[in-house]
Amino acid sequence: MKDKEIINIDKALSEKKVIQKIFTREYGYPSSVLDLLIAYFEERKGK
Repeated sequence: MKDKEIINIDKALSEKKVIQKIFTREYGYPSSVLDLLIAYFEERKGK
């Protein structure tokens, strides 16, 4: 069975980057959880 992409990687990545910018503006530092998600989606996008 062929793997189907359930998550739109590009959309998820751009959403997480926007949320990270808002979080940084709000609290003055980036979210480590969002950093991990961004790194994960960038890695998946590269495949």
